Amino acid sequence: MKTKTVIEGKCSKGLIFAQWVFLEAVILLVWLYVSSPDLGDFRLFMQRLASGMAAGLLNGFGVEIGREGSTLFSRVPGREFYLDVADVCNGVRSLFAMMVVTAGHAYLLLNTTLQRLTLLACSIPIAILGNVFRILSVCLVAHRFGQERATGFYHDGSGYVFFLIGLFAMFCAAGVIEASASWLQKKATNTFLK
Repeated sequence: MKTKTVIEGKCSKGLIFAQWVFLEAVILLVWLYVSSPDLGDFRLFMQRLASGMAAGLLNGFGVEIGREGSTLFSRVPGREFYLDVADVCNGVRSLFAMMVVTAGHAYLLLNTTLQRLTLLACSIPIAILGNVFRILSVCLVAHRFGQERATGFYHDGSGYVFFLIGLFAMFCAAGVIEASASWLQKKATNTFLK
C-alpha cells in the first residue's frame, strides 16, 4: 500500500516536471521565432511601446520629454538629453526571461493549471512594465545628472535591478493568486455547507 502511494507520488511529480519541460521548450521556440531577424515588427512594437509609455509617464510627472519613434529627448535648457531606445533595449529578452522563471515557479509551487496559466499571463505585463520603468529611470537620471551618467554604469546596472523588482512582483502575484484560490475555495465550501 505504501509502495503504491510512493509510486503514484513520483508519477505525479514526473508528470508535472514533464509539463514544465514542455512549457519551457515552447517558450524557447517562441523566443527563437520572435528574436529572428524576419520578425523585426514585434521587436519594433515592443521598443515603441516601452518608449511611448515611458514618455507618457515622464510628461505626466512634469518632465518635458519629446519622442520620435523610439527616441526620447529633452530640449529643456541645461537638461538636454537624447536617448535612443535601441533594438536590444526593446524588452523582448527580459520578457522571455521573466516568462521562463515564472513558468518554473508556477509549475513547481502552484497547484492548479488555472493558477499556473494566470501567473504566466501576469509575467507579460510585469516584464513590459519593468522595461518601461527602466527607460523612465534612465531618462530621469539623464534629466537630473546628464546623459553621460545615465548611459554609463546606471544604464547597464539598472537592467538587473529592474529584473529583480520584476521577480519580486511575480512572487507577489503568485501569493495573490494562491490567496485568492484559497479564499474562493473557503467561500465555496461555506456556501455549500449552508
